[in-house]
Amino acid sequence: MALFQTSVLKTYLAKQDNVIVERAYKKHTKYFHNFTTQKINITLNVDTFKRNDVL
Repeated sequence: MALFQTSVLKTYLAKQDNVIVERAYKKHTKYFHNFTTQKINITLNVDTFKRNDVL
């Protein structure tokens, strides 16, 4: 069973500004598809957990 009806999705997607969506997607992929950035984030998160005695 779908979460949203197809007609609702089509209406919602038709109202979106494609330029804004494309810019947001490029910003997202530039950050989240960057291996170096993700490696730094993982390292920082592990260090934070260690300091808080979570691990």
